[in-house]
Amino acid sequence: MHLNGFLIGNLAGFIYLKLKHKRANYDIGLIVLTIAMFLTFYLSIQFGLKLDFHNGLMAIFFVPFIILLALNTGIITRIASNKVCVMLGEISYGMYILQVPLILMINHLYKIIHLEQPEACFYISTAILIGVAAASYYIIEIPARNRIKSWYKKP
Repeated sequence: MHLNGFLIGNLAGFIYLKLKHKRANYDIGLIVLTIAMFLTFYLSIQFGLKLDFHNGLMAIFFVPFIILLALNTGIITRIASNKVCVMLGEISYGMYILQVPLILMINHLYKIIHLEQPEACFYISTAILIGVAAASYYIIEIPARNRIKSWYKKP
């Protein structure tokens, strides 16, 4: 169950709605939170701590990070607003859903053609995954979304 993550996400949404008028440059805060996240991971590994990062522990960092990122007007947001970054964000769900079946098929193809260079396999697989996810986005996701939206526009 991911009820805790769901509730934390709702709380973050309410906090954002209260603060959405306070847009400013929060680049320093974002950098500090990023360093804190990496230090938490690094130190837990170094000291052999058995922290369960999967069940909401990192929300301590992620919630403020997401809120600050949404409110930020600094360079980090300008970089993230780049067309390539936005496109990767749009197709990210397709990449998530398609990665396992595609990698299984691609790895089978690598065996047939005897491609055994890990770096080449990685870059080729990544390019194929991005291409298929982008095609899926334009061929399936956008038309499906438009179709669903049209249902709500009818009287």
